[in-house]
Amino acid sequence: MPSSLVCCLPFLRKEEKSSLATKPSSTATASKDQSEKQTQQSPVTPTTTITPSSSKLTKTTTTTETAEMTALPPHSRNVVLSGGARGVGRVVARNLLRNGHRVFLLDFDVPELEHCVSTHMPDAVEGLRDASPPRLGSAVCDLREPDSVRAAVRAAVDFFGDGHIDVLVNNAGIARAGWTGGRTMEDPSVMDEWRAYIDTNLTGPFVLTQSCLPYMKAEGSHPPQGPPEESFLSPEVKDRIKQQGERDAQLGPRQRGGCIVNISSFRATQSQADCEGYASTKAGLLGLNHAMAVSGARWGIRSNAILPGYIEVQHECRKGDESEMRWADTVEEERHRQHLTGRIGFGRDISDAVEWLMGANFVSGQEIVMDGGVSKIKHAAA
Repeated sequence: MPSSLVCCLPFLRKEEKSSLATKPSSTATASKDQSEKQTQQSPVTPTTTITPSSSKLTKTTTTTETAEMTALPPHSRNVVLSGGARGVGRVVARNLLRNGHRVFLLDFDVPELEHCVSTHMPDAVEGLRDASPPRLGSAVCDLREPDSVRAAVRAAVDFFGDGHIDVLVNNAGIARAGWTGGRTMEDPSVMDEWRAYIDTNLTGPFVLTQSCLPYMKAEGSHPPQGPPEESFLSPEVKDRIKQQGERDAQLGPRQRGGCIVNISSFRATQSQADCEGYASTKAGLLGLNHAMAVSGARWGIRSNAILPGYIEVQHECRKGDESEMRWADTVEEERHRQHLTGRIGFGRDISDAVEWLMGANFVSGQEIVMDGGVSKIKHAAA
């Protein structure tokens, strides 16, 4: 299985990147999802501010405002997305921007993030250069450093300007499935990689969610007075829904509370040899997902997980843009035939699911497997 399964080697430290020697992760989209080139006269000018965060620095980038203030679409949401510089995250961000949302990207890979924000997105999303208020922001963030995560969330809140985060997409993580160097779990030297998997794929999403929670709560909500299992929603939210009845479908995101989408993997429920670090952390994310769904209900916050299968993402990166790579250029026909859908996955498949979950107000604590049906096929020899 390619290392590009679900994005995010950028969150490894430099020395770990070289030791893992993993191909850049990226995200796939169908040919119809190719970037529409802009004909704007003025280029996007990045504006950079440095915010102290303990001993670390957090870099925030937004596009310069070049037009008069324009009204955002009524359905527009404030979205924080980790691992957004390339891969699945880049496709999700691009499609959210095209659909009128405001997006704040977090990533550890500075050159890739700068290319995504300053070059790729303005070329791919019509009107992004002149958007006012700006619709795309970013911060350099190390998921393994809680202070860096908290500073990045503060930068996102400042960027949105209204004190609210509507959607959090926990997409970042180490994407390599197996131990490096052909090792097995018997080798004591894999412990450093084990800790990197835990810190990045599991602790990282927990800390990021924890930092976003104060800005995601439904208006007027607070912890219930009784046990959580007896009162999932605050009295204010309960009363509002009761009074509105069927009209609850018309309530805005601030009345409902936020939405969390966790990008796990179909490897959380099936495996192959020597992928203990990846499989266990992606499975752990499923446990975190349903726990957060139950705990977050008191604030009107929903949490769901997506389990992608083989999502071909090699071209969704700076190198792919510069070399004009296309989706599945190197994938053999037989690989497509192994899927009930007759193809491997597009990055757009995942982005469509993310946006559906953003509006699926009766869905929480759930897991959506998106693997082209592979996990339902019985092996002939079994």
